[in-house]
Amino acid sequence: MSYKSRYHCQSDIEIQKVYKNAVQAYEATIRKLDELGISTVQ
Repeated sequence: MSYKSRYHCQSDIEIQKVYKNAVQAYEATIRKLDELGISTVQ
């Protein structure tokens, strides 16, 4: 049981890390497009 909960906790941390990196990359891309004068507003 403790191994399973520890595994779940670890995977949650990994998922959050990947998600945060993806969001940062997305925001960086949006900023780059804005700098190039491309409208990203829908």
